[in-house]
Amino acid sequence: MKKQISLFLIALCWCLASAANVKPFVHPGMAQSMDDLNAMRELIQQGKAPWKQAYDNLLDNTKLDVPSKGFCEVFRGPYGANSVGANEFSRDGQLSYNLAMLWFVTKEQKYADKAIEILNAWSHKLRGMDGNDAKLIIGLSGYFYMNAAEILRHTGAGWQQKDIDQFTLMTLSVFYRAIEDFFMESNGNWDASMISTMMCIGIFTDRHDIFDRAVNRFMRGERNGGITKYVFPTGQCQETVRDWGHIQLGLGEMVRAAQTAQTQGLDLFSVADDRIARGCEYMAKYLMTGEIELFGLRSDRANNGRQDKFEPLYLHYKYQKGILLPYVERLIMENTRAKSSSHLLGACRANMPDHTQLAQLPTIMCLNPTEVGASPTSKPALPKDYCLVKPGQSVQDAIDRCKGTDKWVVLDEGVHTLKSTLKLYSHLKIMGKGRASVLHAAPGVSPTMVKGEDALTDVEFRNFMVEGDKDIDQGTDPNEKRRERSYMRGVPVREGIVICSDDNLTNDIRFENMTITRFTESGVRIVGAKNLQFNRCDFADNGGKVIPGQGFHHNILLSYVDGAKVSECRLVESLYGCGVHVTFSSDIEVTACELSRNGGHGIYMAESKDLQVKNCRIEGNDHEGIMRAVMVHKNQGVKLESNIVQCNGNDMLMALTFDDGPNTVTTPEVLDVLAQYGAKASFFVLGKNINDETAVVMKRAHDMGCSIENHSWTHYHMNTLTAEQVRDEVERTSVIIRNYIGEAPHCFRPPYLNVNDTMYQVIDLPFVGAGSSGDSRKENDRDKRISNIMRVCTDGSIVGMHDFAGNHETVEALKILIPRLLSMGYELVTVPELFARKGAALDSHNGILYSNTAD
Repeated sequence: MKKQISLFLIALCWCLASAANVKPFVHPGMAQSMDDLNAMRELIQQGKAPWKQAYDNLLDNTKLDVPSKGFCEVFRGPYGANSVGANEFSRDGQLSYNLAMLWFVTKEQKYADKAIEILNAWSHKLRGMDGNDAKLIIGLSGYFYMNAAEILRHTGAGWQQKDIDQFTLMTLSVFYRAIEDFFMESNGNWDASMISTMMCIGIFTDRHDIFDRAVNRFMRGERNGGITKYVFPTGQCQETVRDWGHIQLGLGEMVRAAQTAQTQGLDLFSVADDRIARGCEYMAKYLMTGEIELFGLRSDRANNGRQDKFEPLYLHYKYQKGILLPYVERLIMENTRAKSSSHLLGACRANMPDHTQLAQLPTIMCLNPTEVGASPTSKPALPKDYCLVKPGQSVQDAIDRCKGTDKWVVLDEGVHTLKSTLKLYSHLKIMGKGRASVLHAAPGVSPTMVKGEDALTDVEFRNFMVEGDKDIDQGTDPNEKRRERSYMRGVPVREGIVICSDDNLTNDIRFENMTITRFTESGVRIVGAKNLQFNRCDFADNGGKVIPGQGFHHNILLSYVDGAKVSECRLVESLYGCGVHVTFSSDIEVTACELSRNGGHGIYMAESKDLQVKNCRIEGNDHEGIMRAVMVHKNQGVKLESNIVQCNGNDMLMALTFDDGPNTVTTPEVLDVLAQYGAKASFFVLGKNINDETAVVMKRAHDMGCSIENHSWTHYHMNTLTAEQVRDEVERTSVIIRNYIGEAPHCFRPPYLNVNDTMYQVIDLPFVGAGSSGDSRKENDRDKRISNIMRVCTDGSIVGMHDFAGNHETVEALKILIPRLLSMGYELVTVPELFARKGAALDSHNGILYSNTAD
């Protein structure tokens, strides 16, 4: 788990439009850097396989006699229908990239001239894109235009500056304008392609804000756009139930985005437990063997095509990481490698060392389709005494007949359509034969089930599916039905199981291996109850935008509940609600669950006490992964332990800071712990401690993404100094920091936190304080320091510690503290990043000593 969290944070902390650590882009720097291009050319010239064959294919596939005229307006209808100029636009994009690569390898001007001709033809004429697929065609083809332009611009191809300027104008006014806001309403392959092209636009135009916007979308895009939205922990893709052509398309665009980011030194391949690789392995396993497990119904549509998109992923894992992707390897070697050209050449890296032994992707914590929800098979063990209900027979009659007995009500295979809401009675036990047994309310019937008596007790639901959509047939597009539930107009109000009581007479309700899905209101809503159990259930896609609106409906809603255990459940994809929504409740345990991809929060808790969230995967939610809300009173007794919390929209942020370094003893130990978990921090250094030896340590911190800040030269009581002395203390330190790392500090921490008006007037940096850890006192051992920090840490807080030589108790505290904070949902960032992402001012000369983002 440590490695998983680390890799996520390494990538997440990049996507910040802030004043901190903005490094120039590498050029060329999209699919390949200059070193990569040179390595590719050398391998071709040496006749090395498979590069020489790919080059020969490239020569065969690239024609110089294709006319290049461009269009003023390109129109592309759905699936390419009724298009004007779209086919030419796509063809010329790929052709320009092929020509640019041939130019680089051969240095024959004819290839550069033809590529430039194509780019100029479009950039001087194209004024807009329109049609159903306008965003998509830019996403899919813009990548090739941008890579061609990047190579030509930075390799002396003779492209005139006026034409480069015109291409830049087209790129920003047509390409970027069209894809700037992405398209979350569609399937994830759309956003994936736009992410890839937008990264390239940011690099070509040297716009970090554009590049960071694309990275942020990759990390936490809404609906289907982010990596954890598009690929589930099992490797199943958002479009797996659709068809395999679109799956390959979307994953291939994610691979391109990660390759571009890698060229710029950002590892998106590793994000969310190597999520792209897991998605591609899952996809390739099906294409090569036909064997997969999945949530939902398997699609075999478009399973005969093999797209040449996965060479960058395969080569990255084989050579850079020493990991074999066996099914991706089979897919490539048996289907695409022999015919590949620019896709294989563009995947070449300068550093491709051989490994004597390749590892496998590590196993991660996730819930599998055979473990949760109604069983995919229809052969469960039946109870000794039961009443079998066949489709078409009345389920309510069976419940009424079994009332007061020990008989189970067993739903046979098939769809059981309810003409009225089912009424539940005490001691009722109802089960089905897995996913084959479907309970479905007829139009106008809602909720599906309610209690039939005030004192409802001892009720169990086991192993069947409750379908909330108005139609059983979900079609071939997973987003089609979701779009209907996303808007109020024309969407019926449909709610799942509702058990409400104002006197807490309801108790002992159990859900075992249940699948409850696609209700526009909550899947399960329980108010006023005791002793609830949810075991190995799959609650997904509940909660649409019906009156009273978004935020009211969830996969599970618990209110005024005393005692509930939610174990090994999948609580995902609520359109506008939460995986679990808890208010005014106590003794709630959520353990080993997946609370992911919800439109609201993973789990929401308010006005409650004694809540425990442990060993859960909480990712890809549009808002907080773990939301501890305050209505009037804070939640009490909340315990968060060993959770994987990543890629959520608004996760909690905290800045760890270290004073009085740098040194060659303790500062490296602190950095080792930070690096282990991918965390960042701010180091407030003393100028007198900086020399050639300690500067090596300081530069290591800077290269890790940490910020180096000013803590004065001598650590003297600066409120006793003259204005000139104050200025000297700060300016000398800023100068030596800049000299060694090439970047000036962003803020200042006064020694002993002593300040006065003279300091505020003279020092041209924001003043930053912190919540104290007490780690400068020897009597505070490791556990005391941890306790002190846990008391002051909140979302947006700054925590003060020290890395002076010999402060090893703080190092030991960090080894426990950092994974604990990460499991609680905190992201550890630098002080400038903290303020930038919280949208809070960090200004100088305003008389404020900031100790958190709320100052």
